[in-house]
Amino acid sequence: MRKKFLATLVAVALFGLIGCQSTEEPDAALAKPTNVSTEELTRETTEASTLAPTNTPTLTPIDTPVDTPIDTPIDTPISTEPPTPTVTPIPYDFEGVIEKNGIYNYYTDGKLDSSYVGLAKYEEQWLYFTNGYVDESYTGVAYTEEGMLFVNNGYADLGYSGTVEYLGNTVDVVNGRINSNLVVELKDETILNVEKETVESIVDAVEDIYSKNGADQEFSRNFTTAKEGLYWITGTVEAGLRKSFDYGTCRLLDIFDKTVHESNMNYLYNGSGKCYTHFDVILPEEFEYKMLIAGKPHGVYLDYSYVGKAYFDVNYICNVIDISDVDAVTDSFDESIFSYMSEATSIPTYTFAYYVYTPKESGICTLWFDNVNISKNKNVYKDNELFCVNVTDESGNNMTGSKTYTLSTASECMQFDAEKGKEYHIYFTLANCPDSEQWKNGAVEYSMHISNQQRTKNITGYISVTEPIINSGIKNTYVITPCRKQNIQFKVTQMREDAMLDVVVKDANGNVLQEHYGLVNGGTFTIEDTVKDIDYSIEITGNRDTNYYMEILYK
Repeated sequence: MRKKFLATLVAVALFGLIGCQSTEEPDAALAKPTNVSTEELTRETTEASTLAPTNTPTLTPIDTPVDTPIDTPIDTPISTEPPTPTVTPIPYDFEGVIEKNGIYNYYTDGKLDSSYVGLAKYEEQWLYFTNGYVDESYTGVAYTEEGMLFVNNGYADLGYSGTVEYLGNTVDVVNGRINSNLVVELKDETILNVEKETVESIVDAVEDIYSKNGADQEFSRNFTTAKEGLYWITGTVEAGLRKSFDYGTCRLLDIFDKTVHESNMNYLYNGSGKCYTHFDVILPEEFEYKMLIAGKPHGVYLDYSYVGKAYFDVNYICNVIDISDVDAVTDSFDESIFSYMSEATSIPTYTFAYYVYTPKESGICTLWFDNVNISKNKNVYKDNELFCVNVTDESGNNMTGSKTYTLSTASECMQFDAEKGKEYHIYFTLANCPDSEQWKNGAVEYSMHISNQQRTKNITGYISVTEPIINSGIKNTYVITPCRKQNIQFKVTQMREDAMLDVVVKDANGNVLQEHYGLVNGGTFTIEDTVKDIDYSIEITGNRDTNYYMEILYK
């Protein structure tokens, strides 16, 4: 009876399994027939027992110990919090951009750099940062080690082509990039050849001076200018034998008796000799003037006794040349000017050439000379002193830089600050030329070059500069203004083999930070640990004319 019951259970179980594998609908597969006979049920049970597996699996009782312990006790609640993400620490030496949740920041030494200003690259995009954060309010120009880029709302716009303002200039932009190579070209000179002029005597007169009870004596001569230009006015009083003068004066008056120029003469006492005065003046064409000489004899002489002579000399020297529109002037003076100079052993300065210059731009005006030629290969001045160059502004104030040139230094230059639109007077003088035949034996020819450089070129953001050194005395000056702490390296190449450059680096207050002498091709210098928004100036001079290429690397 027990065996039949077990067989029945097995048959029912197998039937349930077979029913679950049926392709019929679930309800149909699980449905039980309602009219099954005892014989049919017995037969199905017997058939099912023959299909049952021979190896019946062993079941472990509930109270049998389990070898593998259960990790989580049944009474431990399951956590509903999301897992904590793993945070990768920023390396202590990391420098660059980090993006987090769409926010970009600039890091230095593994920390947010709140002082960083400028462009930085993240993947393939240049971003503009202010105090370490992307500055979407900035639109303009910024520089990278690759050159200058146009920035639009904090991001480099490499699709923009047009123009933009930079350092006070309008610059072209092509695909977001600006030409970062500054090229200063040396243009062909425009040369003015001045026709040589000869000194012309306008007044050459003398008058005897007689005593009038010790009173002042005055003598005058009127004259009319033939040309506009430079005139020499020289007045002389000569004392007679054993006669003296307390003083002598020479005045130039215009037609309205208004004093144009006045100068005192040397004091003569107790003996014969000459006292004189001389001045140079620019006079207009066809205008009437009066030259007046006055003197007071020293002591009391008999009335109408001879006490001396008064000499009047007015000479046209040369025209005033406007050199505002040229780069060089070729001019000359000849020995005829010496014939009109005083015979005294120590004389005032005589001007022999006069130029006016009105710059079209403010900058450093540089003058230098070459092609200096003295006829007959003889010295014109003692110790080869050639001439002195003087510069005044339109009010007659002397400009810094006036210089005496000799044959050995004629290639040197002089410089002065020039303002746009102002008139400057450049004139050459002869000084302290004793009366000797060796000083009066030849003409002098020369070429004077004029260069008006921009005072200082701002090279902030540029990656290279190409510029010539056109004279050993001319200084090329630059300023660079870092937008952050960095190192900026400069390298000079493409110079003449025998050329060398001297470099002086200064801070905004003019204090010298570095000096480098004798830089040759491949020479470098570096401004280290720059201060943000502080101007650094770089002054470059050379030992000879040469071009140079200066590469700028921002680190």
